[in-house]
Amino acid sequence: MQNLEKPKHRHNKKRNTAFLFEMLVKELTKSTVYGEKEKQKILSTVIKEHFKKNTVLEKELTLYKQIYETKQFPKQHAEKLIREVREQHEKIDEQEVFDEQSKLIAKLNKFFGPAIYNNFVSNYKTLATISQVFNKKVEPRVKVLLEQELLEHITEPEKTKAVMEPLDSFTMSRFVHKFNETYGKNLLDEQKQLLSRYINSDEESLDLKIYLNEELGRLKNELKTILSSQIVKDNKDLEQQVTTLSKNLNKLRIETIDEELIKKTMLIQEFVQEVKK
Repeated sequence: MQNLEKPKHRHNKKRNTAFLFEMLVKELTKSTVYGEKEKQKILSTVIKEHFKKNTVLEKELTLYKQIYETKQFPKQHAEKLIREVREQHEKIDEQEVFDEQSKLIAKLNKFFGPAIYNNFVSNYKTLATISQVFNKKVEPRVKVLLEQELLEHITEPEKTKAVMEPLDSFTMSRFVHKFNETYGKNLLDEQKQLLSRYINSDEESLDLKIYLNEELGRLKNELKTILSSQIVKDNKDLEQQVTTLSKNLNKLRIETIDEELIKKTMLIQEFVQEVKK
């Protein structure tokens, strides 16, 4: 029997209307949390302008949502839903979508720069799959496999989430003590802040994910700056260490925030601080 594996297609998230929308909402949430009123105003204006009722991006976004917001659907109905959504998407002017996306991307690049596209979007994989199902250049055999993935997503039974009990003061003290034993008694300010947020949040906390996403972005920039410094360039061993650490940092993902991820982040924080000194 022939092994049906999906050939890998390069997915351009900047050309994924649903990703652009979800990413903008995340950025708006961050600007609200941190009281960045000017940024908040610009983001609100951009979202309203490009995703208002009856715009081509709003129409395409609605079709994305028909799939990724549907849960626990009966299989026979789910198959019809995917087929109907795909057929409706074929009626949308592909060039018009591309042109509107280009206008939106140009604004985002102008006001916020490339860093805005690094926002964590939890359902990114599903959005990428939908985008490929909509893509006319993807061959039919691959589309069948992709649609099967969406079918499983739509019909999947609701998962029971474990409720995380609040940590009492004794548990928190033990937790902090354990980290202090690992990293020494004098934690850096950024380590204390990260640790405090982790202790007082659960792994699904949006605020924690936003903070960790920003902190990893900051560390990436710090390592980039360190790598370009003359002192590091003159020290091949140190340059190799920083390069390796930078590669490992780029591999870190925050879909699930656990103790291991916090440890790795804290180690990188310490390394960056030491090298800067």
